[in-house]
Amino acid sequence: MQERAGFLALVASGELVHTEMSSELVSVRVHDDVAVTLARGVSAGTWRGTPFRDEEWSVDTFVHRDGRWRCVHTAVLPAVP
Repeated sequence: MQERAGFLALVASGELVHTEMSSELVSVRVHDDVAVTLARGVSAGTWRGTPFRDEEWSVDTFVHRDGRWRCVHTAVLPAVP
């Protein structure tokens, strides 16, 4: 699990460089003030100089508060062919 600050520090340091981050929304489910999205995407770039390209599923959970939707959790899983 990577917290936001740690992820941003890796990007700022140059250890993690993304050349592609794309996704296609597959579904959205809304339950009162909670929404869950499912998307399939690609993450590509370099990690400490080593190239990578991963196909992955992303599940995001949003909560509606003060008139805005806020993402409160993201889970990313490998997409198995």
